[in-house]
Amino acid sequence: MKVLLKNLILLFVVVLVGCDTVPVAEDLDQLQARQVVSELSKYGISAVAEKGSGSRAKYSVAVRGVQYHQAVQILEEESLPKDKKLSFYDLVEPKGLMPNSKEMEDLRLDRAIAVELEEVISAYSGVKSVDVLLRLNFRSSEQLPTASIVLKLNKSNAVNTEELLRLVTKTIPGIPRENIEIISHRETDFADGSLEEVGVKRVDKRVVSVPLVPFLSKWQIPDGQYRSLVFVLSGIVFIVFLIGFVLGYWLVVYLRSGRLVDEHSLRERTPPNEMLRIPPDYDRSN
Repeated sequence: MKVLLKNLILLFVVVLVGCDTVPVAEDLDQLQARQVVSELSKYGISAVAEKGSGSRAKYSVAVRGVQYHQAVQILEEESLPKDKKLSFYDLVEPKGLMPNSKEMEDLRLDRAIAVELEEVISAYSGVKSVDVLLRLNFRSSEQLPTASIVLKLNKSNAVNTEELLRLVTKTIPGIPRENIEIISHRETDFADGSLEEVGVKRVDKRVVSVPLVPFLSKWQIPDGQYRSLVFVLSGIVFIVFLIGFVLGYWLVVYLRSGRLVDEHSLRERTPPNEMLRIPPDYDRSN
């Protein structure tokens, strides 16, 4: 009985801990929240974006408590959430009535062209993120125009460097090819096995990913079945506990009733004089 009760309490504790969610990213806009949720789902972590109250409310992304450390590790590795970048039109749009200095305008124009180039390169298949540093207008007369491009690629994709160089030289005329530096690296593959795997299933003849969550520290089950499975097991343990309690209660009642019947029968079969008769060899001094 005590063992069943302890198991029932332990299972309910697992339910409360497993269903609890904690924020893993806060103070986000809608685009950042969607990026975080999408990235975590690739690694089998179920995340939910929630919007705060107010007209200018920010978003937060929450995950299950048991997956918090894994989610933080992924976001750190993927550099998420990313800072919001100004678009090309945001940078070239005039602000205020007073013009800026020529140096500031040159720097602003270089950044605007770099942002436009980033938007073009981001459309390439396999490019996860791109950063461009351009020195075309903001430079001394002795310096040549330069461009530095840093690419982060998906694990299974590659980018044709020559094709990318042609794109840059056509987009930004005047930059020699030897002054264009392209650095690329692939996203990290979590080979240590610390992250949960992603299951698959068929939906409408398509194979889709299914987030897996740890269950009782030994198994992995689909996230959508976690609560239902926990409640089913809780119900089974509760029913077993209830049946054991009822059977134990009736067993005690049965044994006590049988003992009372035996005592009553013994009294009926034993004459009253014999019940009170003292044996001759009884030592009264004791």
